[in-house]
Amino acid sequence: MSKAYLNALEVCHTHGIRPSHQRLNVIEFLLSVPGHFSAEEICEKVQRKSPLLCRTTVYNTVRLLAEKGVLKTIDTGNGTTCFDATQRPHAHFYCTHCKKIMDIDIDEQTISMIDAFAPRRTTHTSLIYHGVCDDCNNEI
Repeated sequence: MSKAYLNALEVCHTHGIRPSHQRLNVIEFLLSVPGHFSAEEICEKVQRKSPLLCRTTVYNTVRLLAEKGVLKTIDTGNGTTCFDATQRPHAHFYCTHCKKIMDIDIDEQTISMIDAFAPRRTTHTSLIYHGVCDDCNNEI
């Protein structure tokens, strides 16, 4: 068994998800390819490896992973929801020109400061900066 497969099994076990072959394919992809993907992009990329994997199964798996906290949802404000498997605390920068999403590291002091202001019933947080990335800014 590959390390990616074992990591996917561990994710299922940790989050109380019944492991199926289809779910493991989706989780393996998300753990092995860093980035921010829409459900459609995840479906396209996973189906390259497993062409018989049904679109509905991929979408349902992505939704389940988000509900269980394996994936973070990123609402860019343009009608597309993207998903992020990165578990360390971080913010995002969304380029309004090229539509790319980039991670922004946040230090422990900033996290502590934010936590001090957050109500105790906060279920999740999301910090997204919108603007033009350096690459696009150089082209404009």
